[in-house]
Amino acid sequence: MLLIFPLLVPFYYWRRPAMRRQMQTLGEAHQRLSGDIVEFAQGMMVLRTCGSDADKSRALLAHFNALENLQTRTHRQGAGATMLIASVVELGLQVVVLSGIVWVVTGTLNLAFLIAAVAMIMRFAEPMAMFISYTSVVELIASALQRIEQFMAIAPLPVAAQNEMPERYDIRFDNVSYRYEEGDGHALNNVSLTFPAASMSALVGASGAGKTTVTKLLMRYADPQQGQISIGGVDIRRLTPEQLNSLISVVFQDVWLFDDTLLANIRIARPQATRQEVEEAARAAQCLEFISRLPQGWLTPLGEMGGQLSGGERQRISIARALLKNAPVVILDEPTAALDIESELAVQKAIDNLVHNRTVIIIAHRLSTIAGAGNILVMEEGQVVEQGTHAQLLSRHGRYQALWQAQMAARAWRDEGVSASGEWVHE
Repeated sequence: MLLIFPLLVPFYYWRRPAMRRQMQTLGEAHQRLSGDIVEFAQGMMVLRTCGSDADKSRALLAHFNALENLQTRTHRQGAGATMLIASVVELGLQVVVLSGIVWVVTGTLNLAFLIAAVAMIMRFAEPMAMFISYTSVVELIASALQRIEQFMAIAPLPVAAQNEMPERYDIRFDNVSYRYEEGDGHALNNVSLTFPAASMSALVGASGAGKTTVTKLLMRYADPQQGQISIGGVDIRRLTPEQLNSLISVVFQDVWLFDDTLLANIRIARPQATRQEVEEAARAAQCLEFISRLPQGWLTPLGEMGGQLSGGERQRISIARALLKNAPVVILDEPTAALDIESELAVQKAIDNLVHNRTVIIIAHRLSTIAGAGNILVMEEGQVVEQGTHAQLLSRHGRYQALWQAQMAARAWRDEGVSASGEWVHE
């Protein structure tokens, strides 16, 4: 019996690679199914509108069935080896007991010694059998830990040893090139540009031109393969993540709100802020009007993704966060693109309070919203092809003028299709 236990160790390690592969495949299948469930739940409104909810339900059910089949197959493959090991342990125990009984009957072995030996062997056999039954669970946990370790092993972007905070807030890109790992070409190709301090600059261009990449590199979501980005003459690679984050506020087009109170959702921008400071930021962001209508005021839970609020109200909360943070650099990702006229006016008033005496970069798709910007940069295929004020760019009859005329033509077509009474008359 003592020989059986050492033999189980090499057998376990021989089986371990195959078992780990099976558990890794099973874990990945669980992960994919979890993503499919979340996607199905979040996209339910779109699916029902398109009449595709039944098709998606069948596809999701097929994924459930595939996972069930995979679990069954994995269990059967692992059960054979587990049962074999358990059978060897139990068989060994029975052989010892039967042999001991024979030896006791023939007088070769003392009964007390046999009882003690069987008790000791059972003390070994019980934990060994339990370990064998949990080997698949252990490998599943090991597979999950391996994925976590791979994620945790991602090295942060390096920071220079000597940190230096800028004293001014103009932004420069000098010969910056960047290529995404999965991309075929450069997202930015040898770009040099300047965003003057305490002024509004706008990035315009078609989708995929590189506008968002500029702002992501400025926030140092990644480092360019070539070139330098600086704020106030200080390379952003010499700033710690905390220092860089303290310099930049962002108002995204899609606002993320947490399932918490309205007060907590604004205060997240500066947790140490007083209640008075939060209220002042909300007042400047034009939030007080709708806050007064909420059932619990400042302490109203907003629900998942802020589902109780309209798009304009969520956007004003985002602006209140930026005002509370009070960073010298502000990035606006077309915050009024998806709003109605009334909400857009309220958000625009909030933006006017936000951009005062700050270095502002706005990503714009509707050119009418940035016609007053002092510095407009037109991007195309990862390069800045034009730069100037609205009037200067129109006078050059280039890419900006073509975009402007296209948008004005679309607006005129829309306006012509509506009569004075508001009825649609366009043919």
